[in-house]
Amino acid sequence: MPGPVELLVRPQLFGPFHVSALSKSNAFAGVVAVASGIATATVSVTTVRSDSLVVLQGYSNTASNATQSLRVSSRSQGNYFGIQVAPAPVGTDYDISWLIINRQ
Repeated sequence: MPGPVELLVRPQLFGPFHVSALSKSNAFAGVVAVASGIATATVSVTTVRSDSLVVLQGYSNTASNATQSLRVSSRSQGNYFGIQVAPAPVGTDYDISWLIINRQ
């Protein structure tokens, strides 16, 4: 009598594993630079949806930028999402990395 049959199922992973460095409009991750004194940034991507989880991380070499808070201020499904930085960064080296996670 044969033993139990094991059914291997590929995981359903969507989002960051499909990042393509060659396509910007349908990317799932990226980096946007924010100029000194500017409190908003807009990322134009077709992959953002109304139920997307957008993960943001800001980084800078300027000590005065250590307490910035980031949030998604607006989003348009399939077009763009806006990022708000508070307080506005000081200096020229403030970057925000972003990652979009879609459930399907």
